Amino acid sequence: MGILIAVLALVGALLVLDLVLTFGVIKRLRTHSELIGKALENRVPEGPVMVTEGNSVADFTARTVDGAEVSRSGFTGQTLVGFFAVECDTCVEKLPDFVEHAKDQPREHVLAVVQGDPEGAAGFVARLAPVARVVVEPVGGVVSKAFAVRGTPVVAMLGPGGRVVAAGFQPEVLPRLAVR
Repeated sequence: MGILIAVLALVGALLVLDLVLTFGVIKRLRTHSELIGKALENRVPEGPVMVTEGNSVADFTARTVDGAEVSRSGFTGQTLVGFFAVECDTCVEKLPDFVEHAKDQPREHVLAVVQGDPEGAAGFVARLAPVARVVVEPVGGVVSKAFAVRGTPVVAMLGPGGRVVAAGFQPEVLPRLAVR
């Protein structure tokens, strides 16, 4: 009888160990799936990511977080524009590059658009507001539609009247986008 109890205890211990290992594998697979999902979200879309160089953005009107109105007709000189999304890891990573470049420009010639809920965008707004006029809007909002934005981060330099002078998917393109 003692041997039977020992065998049952051993089988029970092996079953518990099997369950622990199974849950560990499931957790690892979930983490792996989330990482793949984020990588797919942050990949560069095929084709243009916004209105292409030489073309004008569509008409739009929006309010900044300061309550000021911005519109395409308000672009009287060259304007640096950047689009960022709250849920975009690359946007968080590239935001300091944009801020660094924007601080050398007059604030009225820099527009930053943050896609996402206002609460989630607070960190972006805090970093961008000193150097740019900031608009917070949902993904696919009015400004994003006017610029035909298909991915973030994306930056552009606009000429008078909202014509795209230069654009790029990553802020690394900024050195060639200087207000002249």
